[in-house]
Amino acid sequence: MINYELLKKVSLLYVEDNEVIRDSLVEFLEEYFLTFYVAKDGEEGLEIFKNNAENIDIVVTDIKMPKLNGLEMSKEIKKISPETPIIITTAFNDSEYFMKSIDIKIDKYITKPVDILFLEEAIYESCDILFKKKELEEQYKLIEFMLDSNPNFMFTIKDKKINYINKTFLFYLGFDSLKEFKDSNAFISNSIIDNKLSESEWIDYITSSKNQKIFYLNNLNSDRESYKLVCNCFSNINTYLFTLNNITKLQKEKDKFKEKSLMQEKMLEIQSRQAEMGEMIDSIAHQWKQPLNIISGYNINLEMDIELNDLNIKNIKDCIKSTQTQIKFMSQTIDDFRNFFKPNKINQNFDVKKSIEDTKKLIFSQLKKLNINILIEGESFKINKIKNEFQQVILNILNNAKDALVLKQKEDKNFTPKIEINVDDDKKIVEIRDNAGGIPKHLIDKIFEPYFSTKIDKGGTGIGLYISKTIIENMGYVLKVENSNDGAIFTIGLN
Repeated sequence: MINYELLKKVSLLYVEDNEVIRDSLVEFLEEYFLTFYVAKDGEEGLEIFKNNAENIDIVVTDIKMPKLNGLEMSKEIKKISPETPIIITTAFNDSEYFMKSIDIKIDKYITKPVDILFLEEAIYESCDILFKKKELEEQYKLIEFMLDSNPNFMFTIKDKKINYINKTFLFYLGFDSLKEFKDSNAFISNSIIDNKLSESEWIDYITSSKNQKIFYLNNLNSDRESYKLVCNCFSNINTYLFTLNNITKLQKEKDKFKEKSLMQEKMLEIQSRQAEMGEMIDSIAHQWKQPLNIISGYNINLEMDIELNDLNIKNIKDCIKSTQTQIKFMSQTIDDFRNFFKPNKINQNFDVKKSIEDTKKLIFSQLKKLNINILIEGESFKINKIKNEFQQVILNILNNAKDALVLKQKEDKNFTPKIEINVDDDKKIVEIRDNAGGIPKHLIDKIFEPYFSTKIDKGGTGIGLYISKTIIENMGYVLKVENSNDGAIFTIGLN
């Protein structure tokens, strides 16, 4: 089914030397498109494209034309804009033309006399694929924007070369852009204290193992600072995403911490948010792996079909439909992430159970990978508070439970981890239970203290639960913890 609303967003260049054919097709097609350019030969068509390349979405052209034929024109257009779809119409069935079309990477080949409906469908399918690519590019731009906004140092490695460094890290290294960094022949490994490896050896080292590593970097004051390196691998595109988290600053803040104040509370809340953002980047990385693999597979299949000149409309439609499903899932992941971190300090009525379910989505892929099941039960109720802050508390508790369950799994391979959440409308409370064995008795009274963590050596900040308790108390409620026979029980009293 052709979506004519989509065609209204498309700008088309039509090139045909036969005046009768040209006039009949123009009269039929021009009403469907946003902008309609017409040329009587390849030379004129190429000139129009050069002057309007950013505005033309698709090209439809005959092959045999004076001055410059359709294939020659298409070859030049592909040099200017490789992604622009080109549809060839011709009365020739010579295999030589087919081979040249494949070499030029023509998108579709239609024989004359042209079936209007078939041409219309071919244009629609080509544009639909083009728009899906553009939509995916926008998603990548949004991810790059989030990485550049991240306070942690981040970079990617592809084909054993550094191909992206976020702005935070570039500034630390003393550069304004990635181009400036590459032009200077600088290396990240040069900033590591006591490093004896070359850049290529260092890249092999950090990509060869999934274990987290600790490095010491020089800052502008030549102080020794320690950073934890976390790696996510996207094997389908041969890319590694690395995050360097500063774990020294948090230790220093612990030593300096003496009393509570409004300014300190704000600082701690920001640090907690930054730590969560790092967790969420990891979560997005996990959730995007499968759809990226699927989309990559579709692209490979379509490329093979084009090379073999075996394009099948049904297969193309199936690929488009499946790709759209994957992109919709990836887009929803970004929306969930963006909504969670959207600044909001205004009270609003929200459903407690629905808010917990939305929070669960943010780390669902990580929990699924770890075989941790979350069961949410009970009758919900509404409260009038700051929704994002409430979700931050739930996320902190879930992440603590997740870490405890992972440790339990390492000790007992037959262990089945689970988290149960009960929302009680009658008592106006939320209970979060896990079966990780509970909190040691000598530590349970300390876990809400600032900078207290059993995971400092593993990158724990010790501020998540402290901030959670502060948020809940500022709401006028109570957050407490106790042990059951199976594990820990966190209770948020909302009455």
